[in-house]
Amino acid sequence: MRAALVTPLSGPLAEFGRAGAAALRLWARSAGRVELSVHDSAPGVSQALADALDERPDLLFGPYGTGQATALARKTDRLVWNHGGAGDRLSNHAHVVNVLSPCSSYFTGAVELLHREIASLTVLHGETTFGREVAAGAERAATGRGLTVRRAGFAPGSAEEAVRNAPEAGAVMIAAGFADERAAARLLPERPWRACVLVGAGEENVLDEAREGLIGPTQWLADEAWEPDEGPDAGWFVRNYVAATGADPPYPAAQAFAAGVIASRCARDVGDLDDDALRAAASALTCTTMFGRFELDASGAQVGHQMLTVQWQDGRRRTVWPPERARGRRVRALRGHLHVPHTADLRIEAWAPTREGCVTEAVSGLVGSFADTTDVRPQRTDVLNVPPQPDPDLLVAVLDDVIYRLEVHGELVLDAEITTAPDGGLTAGLKLGDATKVTAIGAIPKAVSLHELRLTRDPMTDAWSCAVTIDV
Repeated sequence: MRAALVTPLSGPLAEFGRAGAAALRLWARSAGRVELSVHDSAPGVSQALADALDERPDLLFGPYGTGQATALARKTDRLVWNHGGAGDRLSNHAHVVNVLSPCSSYFTGAVELLHREIASLTVLHGETTFGREVAAGAERAATGRGLTVRRAGFAPGSAEEAVRNAPEAGAVMIAAGFADERAAARLLPERPWRACVLVGAGEENVLDEAREGLIGPTQWLADEAWEPDEGPDAGWFVRNYVAATGADPPYPAAQAFAAGVIASRCARDVGDLDDDALRAAASALTCTTMFGRFELDASGAQVGHQMLTVQWQDGRRRTVWPPERARGRRVRALRGHLHVPHTADLRIEAWAPTREGCVTEAVSGLVGSFADTTDVRPQRTDVLNVPPQPDPDLLVAVLDDVIYRLEVHGELVLDAEITTAPDGGLTAGLKLGDATKVTAIGAIPKAVSLHELRLTRDPMTDAWSCAVTIDV
């Protein structure tokens, strides 16, 4: 059996292309009776493809990189085993067998991880097909979970400006070239996002020292590999890849090796190397390699493979989603609040380990939205007792009291110590100052809106979060 691989061996994607080539050479040796040729697509996909087809291969493996994979698919009607292009549009080509998860699924795990504790999301993306498809998938998933989404594209080289100008939100997701993501990551601590998700955070050597705490998707982790029913397991793959290359296999290597295993399985199932027969076999196949599950839907999209969502914790990637594969809980900011743009009103999001702490943060967010209290000293203290009621109503009662004291008594709540009362309500110890002594920095609040009001506990983490709209 003759096989040909067209992939970048030089240029900016060379590291990933060479990893895929090394893995397919390993597959060819392990499969037996396979002759593999490798052609550098970096100088040009067309010439590399022509050189590969001149050899009349039985199997054609596509390149690493969505752009190159799409270009190759457009230039041939041969069956292409796609292990390196994640673009959703590749499933539009009937002659492409997609082994890896598509771009649109990259951030869906992060949305599932975060949606219980945030109410809004900012999605930033590079103006490339890859960036737009990742962002569109994130927006669909987040909107489906009821989140308010703001999405913006940016040109290559302008990631820092995009981060600085991005609207406030509970979390930010960024899909761009790795150079832009590195630039963006350095600025993320300046903003009060509860979580930051970047494509590059899923990989080992992309974001360098800025990666701690960041969340990202990954196609594969050796330590989290699936138990296969087709082909060798991850332990065998890692040992033999290291023996052949001297380095641990990155995800492009796992994807490429899995493509070889699946192609071999299809050839064995049909006893033929005809492209149409192999395509039909792939369409009907469901199996699990060490890379994960393989299954195509009617459109040709890969729906079996499941992305992992990881977070950098103490210098290591730890799987935090899906729950059944998680190696620990997500590390998060313990408490805080932010102001989210909301038509003509004010939207406050707050979070804390406890219900009482979350309400306290909401009070701080409300006061801080319109008053600079730096030089104001407390004049007196008071106690607010809120009777038992549903959690969102407790939040409203406390914030209503803050606004009432401001309007009627000219007093500003400078600090609040909120605890649970014996009857299940809230007791708030308030430090009050003269509202005429503060510097106004925003619109004065008028009332608490009941629209899209939320105060909830995340059952997976036990942390509390709230979102409330203030009429101003």
